[in-house]
Amino acid sequence: MPPQRVSPRPIASGRRLVHAAVALACAVTGAVSGAFLDGGSPLPETAVAAPATPQQDTQDAVPSVEDVGAAGVPLADLLLVPGPDAVRAALPHDAPDLRVLSGPRLTVPVLMYHYIRVNPVRSDRLGATLSVTPHDFAEQMAALRRAGVRTVSLGDVVTALGGGRPLPPRAVVLTFDDGYGDFSTAAMPVLQAEGFRATVFVVSGFVGRPGYMTAADVVAAAAAGMTIGAHTVHHVELAHIPASLARAEIEVSRQQLEELSGQPVDDFAYPYGDTSRAVAALVQAAGFHDAVTTAFGATEQPAQQFALSRVRVEGGETLATFASEVLAPLGVRRVPTGPADLPSPLGVAERAPGRDY
Repeated sequence: MPPQRVSPRPIASGRRLVHAAVALACAVTGAVSGAFLDGGSPLPETAVAAPATPQQDTQDAVPSVEDVGAAGVPLADLLLVPGPDAVRAALPHDAPDLRVLSGPRLTVPVLMYHYIRVNPVRSDRLGATLSVTPHDFAEQMAALRRAGVRTVSLGDVVTALGGGRPLPPRAVVLTFDDGYGDFSTAAMPVLQAEGFRATVFVVSGFVGRPGYMTAADVVAAAAAGMTIGAHTVHHVELAHIPASLARAEIEVSRQQLEELSGQPVDDFAYPYGDTSRAVAALVQAAGFHDAVTTAFGATEQPAQQFALSRVRVEGGETLATFASEVLAPLGVRRVPTGPADLPSPLGVAERAPGRDY
């Protein structure tokens, strides 16, 4: 798709002071948590999920970023611990608080991807774990199609959990964290070819940076039927910063992405999976309808409306492993076989390791 010029929506003059104050708060957030890439300690560019299974061999595994500082007391919980009434009052009018329900559990794998690329640095083991090659991704999507999978949104899942419209058989949610540029160049062509939709969780402050989606990419993804979700402004550990700064990261990310995409932003992903009761309450108060974690699981329940589990797809997985984690819970016992149609630009990328796509 040729580059598009995107004109930002005008901001009402009455909100400029609010924007300035929030920008200052976000700047402090970056200083406190090392969120800025210019100077100082750079923020890790990726969010790392929990291991897929407790039996996994971790002797040579890369340590999870979420483990760093995990022993500290979440500052947000010290500063803001709302009661049940406050939590319910914070919810938007059209988003029921499913946590008061005891509805049925739903088997619906929510897949978590990061990069769709050939890992450019062979020695980067973390990058390799988070990088699914374009060829493998195309094969995975083709397998889902042949298995009769239907992609749905997180909003569809929440509606079904609340007793509304049921999900279609073999429903799956596709999510992509961080808003990397290869979502537009490598993932979207495959998704569109297969007739699938997905949610991309964008770090609003990273839009336009090298390696990330541009403003035009975000607009094009929304226009193509993809869902834009929020992933904070600076990709910070929300449960380990003051509540006021966490609130700014959450609220401003939603506002910026709604203004850019032109669509409601109702879905949220916690950076590094770092959350708490107070952080979840802030996400609710900001108007989000749901939120996803990095906790492993293919089953959702009403109590998890703001702590939905996901299935992390790692680089280097065989198709059989992918099927065991995604299709087996849906009752598919055999991996559907057949050729995967790989769009030609991705075929070129697949034959050029060392480049960053």
